[in-house]
Amino acid sequence: MDNFTEPLMKDVLKKREADLEAGGKALEGEEDTLLEHLVKSTQDPTILKDELVNLLVAGRDTTMSLLSFSLYMLTQHPDIEKRLRQEIFDKMRYMRAFLNGSPPLLSGLRRTPNEAVLLSPKVPGEKPIYVPADTSCIYSVINIHRRTDLWGPDVPYPNPYIFCPFNAGPRICLGQQFAYHEATFYLVRLLQNFTGFVLDEEVNLRPPAEWASANGLKATDKVYIKSHLTMYINVRWPMVRMKSLQSD
Repeated sequence: MDNFTEPLMKDVLKKREADLEAGGKALEGEEDTLLEHLVKSTQDPTILKDELVNLLVAGRDTTMSLLSFSLYMLTQHPDIEKRLRQEIFDKMRYMRAFLNGSPPLLSGLRRTPNEAVLLSPKVPGEKPIYVPADTSCIYSVINIHRRTDLWGPDVPYPNPYIFCPFNAGPRICLGQQFAYHEATFYLVRLLQNFTGFVLDEEVNLRPPAEWASANGLKATDKVYIKSHLTMYINVRWPMVRMKSLQSD
């Protein structure tokens, strides 16, 4: 990551210094890149790198994960593909619902309160939950999205704080709308030209055999879902690279 971002920062900082020495006229115009805009506010390499990494992750991982799971869902539900294609040609209201119905981008999140807090109990009348300050709290997004006690069997999203693939509130993912727009555009162009999607079993890595005895959707999933910064589908990457080299 440093090898990629640091040369970019050094180049734009040098350009800024040259512009200042030339009277600063170039700095008054419209910037060509986001980084050129950021260096007007700070020249601290640590802050610049944090901002860049934050934006790169939000702009790449969210869209990649969303499209991967969306295409997987199309291979499993030809009826949805047919409806989505028809909607693209007719109007476009079904697209966002389809994207929201794909697995979440984040499997879990961690938050730490600055002060001690009391959380409302799940059942009214029970004691609240006391969380001391500086307590690391982890919650599973994918499990929240599969809880029928929150959603029922198949209902619209009643509360943005239980639909949180991009988180919610002041900490909502800054790449949310970018991911929605990019994924929507990609799927529209794809479905305007292609149909009949199937899983490539030569590349797709199937889930472990023991998953078949699990409860819920885990037992029927045909992709091996894993998580790092965001959720992703596990595939046989070494074989793909080897095939690519052979074909070259």
